[in-house]
Amino acid sequence: MSWRFLSHDPTTGANEWYRYDEGEDRHIIKRTVDLAPVIEANKRTAGEGYIQNKRKDMRLAARIPPDVQLIWLERYGVRAWDRNHKGAVRRLLNSNEWAHLRAGRHFII
Repeated sequence: MSWRFLSHDPTTGANEWYRYDEGEDRHIIKRTVDLAPVIEANKRTAGEGYIQNKRKDMRLAARIPPDVQLIWLERYGVRAWDRNHKGAVRRLLNSNEWAHLRAGRHFII
């Protein structure tokens, strides 16, 4: 059976698809996300230098989409939103696999 489109989230760019597998007697929902816009935005930001707030006490270090945060939680047990996990987030963002999520050339916390 073919996949049936369920929904599109314009905020994250995620699409959800559904199909029923008769052989396994199970329902399957597949979620796909195009991360290219996030990666391109990070490349532009890295080329321009750091983006800081008006008071200059914070800067944009990375853009981590919710779907990537879920992958990190499932694979590594890392909660990107938890300040107790900032060391693990730093290691992931400095790794070759996830470096494209950094908004700057170097990631320092």
